[in-house]
Amino acid sequence: MMTMTEKMREQVKELFVNNEIKLFIGFEKGFTKFSRIPAFAENYDEAKKMIIDEFETPFLAKYLIRELEEVAAGIVEKSERVAILTRGCDYLGIRRLIVDNIILRENIVIVGIPCDGLIDVKKANKLLGEEAREITIDEENVIAKGKTENKIISKAEVVLDRCRQCIMCEPKESDIMLAEKTANVKKNKDYSKIEEIEKMSAKERYEFWSRQFERCIRCFACRDACTACNCRKCIFDITEPEMLEKTVATSEQFMFHFIRAFHVAGRCSACGECERVCPVDIPLGLLNGKLRKDIEFLFNVEEAGIPSEIEPLGEFKLDDPDEW
Repeated sequence: MMTMTEKMREQVKELFVNNEIKLFIGFEKGFTKFSRIPAFAENYDEAKKMIIDEFETPFLAKYLIRELEEVAAGIVEKSERVAILTRGCDYLGIRRLIVDNIILRENIVIVGIPCDGLIDVKKANKLLGEEAREITIDEENVIAKGKTENKIISKAEVVLDRCRQCIMCEPKESDIMLAEKTANVKKNKDYSKIEEIEKMSAKERYEFWSRQFERCIRCFACRDACTACNCRKCIFDITEPEMLEKTVATSEQFMFHFIRAFHVAGRCSACGECERVCPVDIPLGLLNGKLRKDIEFLFNVEEAGIPSEIEPLGEFKLDDPDEW
């Protein structure tokens, strides 16, 4: 039986041979044994280095902007297509870019992967009691082998936290699907941490977020990784008028994070990429999650993270019962 990686390479070879794509975006091995990084192939030989497995991967959708935004903006008349390896969470990011008219669907070939959740190596190391030298994965278990210890761990124990709240386990509109649908991770829409903050007094909430934002170095990694942050000209890059001072005072950090949170409100897909790339571990998911929770309640939306043509904060009704 062919592995997922072999199926991917076979499909990509066909796409290049038939001149159907100019670029394929996927993953390759990173700088450590279990890390994975984005990879870009302009021909089949370059695509041979790419792999598919169940270790944590970065989101790829944002790279489509660089390749395809000019045709959507009308700067160029047409573009050759780009193929992209896509899990369900990646698809939400791609869909966000399409709904926001940043890229065009006809310029993309979605190579879909069903997903039961990705493995958090840090969790595996903690349960093993040392750093794993080898990790193998089957349908239900993870076998971690270290220098002195070997351990069989339930896969459910080491799945990434963000995967436990997955709202889409496979891409809806795949042009090519590499495998049949798999059983989804048990969903758990858990707002308990957000509710703990909601119970705080205003002073306690301010102190909590002050502690978080004081660590911020304003590197903009959260913005750059977020598919909902896709403005062609970001207000934080504009110098006149200047929205942020250069100082890293706490007041400026509040300004940056609150503006960004309100800009992605109702558009955040809860992918967790902003938290993953944050070098100082700010729990940005709590901030975005609070707005998502409120939108689901106030607008009677089941999943605020799924992009749609008309969204809760993107529609005005003359018969709105609330006064403005």
